[in-house]
Amino acid sequence: MRPAPIKDAREHEAALREVRVLMRSESRSPKETRRLELLVARIVPYEAGHVALPRATPAQVLEELMLQRAMSSCELAAIVGSKQVASEILG
Repeated sequence: MRPAPIKDAREHEAALREVRVLMRSESRSPKETRRLELLVARIVPYEAGHVALPRATPAQVLEELMLQRAMSSCELAAIVGSKQVASEILG
């Protein structure tokens, strides 16, 4: 059975709020993981037809993701191996 499509912006925002809560969970149960998957399966088609994303470079996308996660360039450096590499990535 396919999940019911999202019908409007109000349903879309409600689904996004629930996804944010589930994504922040340190230890999701299998039931919560399945709920997250179903929500994403509903959100993706809605956004494909209703949400226009601005064009961005890979570095801009990474910067936005870091901002959303309150991640510093030092934390990125720890992931990629050095401050120099992080600096090169971010431009």
